Amino acid sequence: EDGSNGWMRAHCPSVKTEVRDTRQASRLRNPGFRRHALGGGQSRQLKPDFFADGGRVLHRHRWDEDRNVILDLMKSADVVPGLRVASPGQAGETDAERWMQGTSAATGFVGHEAAQVLEMLVLEGDDSFVDPRFHGVAVKALLVNTASWEDASAAVADAIPSVDARNARKAASRILSYGSMRPNRVALCTARRITVVSTGILYENEARVLDIPLPPSLGGSSEWRRLSLTLAWLSPVNPRHRTYRQARVWFNVLNDINVGLSRSQADWQAVRRGTVQHEIFEGTRAIAIRRGAHIRVKVNCAASAGGLSGAVPFSLVATFEVADTSTIRVYDEISTAIRVSTQVRARVR
Repeated sequence: EDGSNGWMRAHCPSVKTEVRDTRQASRLRNPGFRRHALGGGQSRQLKPDFFADGGRVLHRHRWDEDRNVILDLMKSADVVPGLRVASPGQAGETDAERWMQGTSAATGFVGHEAAQVLEMLVLEGDDSFVDPRFHGVAVKALLVNTASWEDASAAVADAIPSVDARNARKAASRILSYGSMRPNRVALCTARRITVVSTGILYENEARVLDIPLPPSLGGSSEWRRLSLTLAWLSPVNPRHRTYRQARVWFNVLNDINVGLSRSQADWQAVRRGTVQHEIFEGTRAIAIRRGAHIRVKVNCAASAGGLSGAVPFSLVATFEVADTSTIRVYDEISTAIRVSTQVRARVR
């Protein structure tokens, strides 16, 4: 028996669908996240780095001879759903549009967000928020910094209940990577959220320690707080080597336990295998925070793929936030601490 997926009715109210109540409909599940081929990238990297909107699609479900659910894609460029994009039209037509779904649509969406971030980094006049030499790597880090699993990990646990708790995070990392990009958060701060951008150059066997101030008002408080750290870099390559990237770059937080934070979301080993490292730390434990306290992040660089022959530009983006209902003004306290510090060389947005 054919029927329309009831999930589409809830999420695409502009599309008229016919929902048939059948016993087999309970087999259909809405995963709550954008799915992709499983297995990760080379050397078990988390790939893709994050997900972006590629347009909604309609499916019609049916059952085979063994009563297994089969989803047939209903795709059309002439009707919703999808992303509305510019399209070649008739002769002389300059405003033709179509509906598009898939990775090509998502790529254009991410490119648009990257262009907006670049405009933010390039200020008017001679001044620039970030040195132009690091624009590319900073844009990458800022985009990935917004990625989060949100509630998708619960859907993964529901879909594969046989996975034990010890391996649940690894399984979710393979499916979700770093999660979905949230464009409304790219380098946009509020009174309770601040994004700090640091850039620099590393050479072989070199490390740099960056200090991120903590808001003093958080001391003694059990309020929820989150730190999102993202490290991106541009590595020289060796095309004659299997791993091809000559630089292996990663960060580690030196005092995360002491500041009441613990790692969440992506697996801590998997995040160090790719071309960008993105980790989220959360906590509610009340701690004593003295004035001048900070989170210490060490960025490391080692040779790979036969040796490192040049400099490696990198960008570390840190976003610290508390709940929207909090009375702690995170932006004011951290930005003030950065401006008066002579050790932290970072710019605040």
